[in-house]
Amino acid sequence: MAELGPPDKSTKLSDGTTVTDWITRRSSGVSFGLGTGYSHYGGSVGTSTGVGVGMPIGSIGDHVLRLIFGPEGKLAQWNKSKM
Repeated sequence: MAELGPPDKSTKLSDGTTVTDWITRRSSGVSFGLGTGYSHYGGSVGTSTGVGVGMPIGSIGDHVLRLIFGPEGKLAQWNKSKM
């Protein structure tokens, strides 16, 4: 914990086990969209073009380090995963 800082999420279970999660790398979360349109109404013609950049909400693509500590506070299990 001294190296990683406080966890992003921590849960203490009823048996005394503590599950902690650190996000070690966040996904870029950038998505792009391109759209075009055409309209003809009452003798006039219009066109439009749009580009959008979005940041999705959530943690899909984040890299998570999970450490599980037993009731005595010693590391019992760990894993890395991509959400």
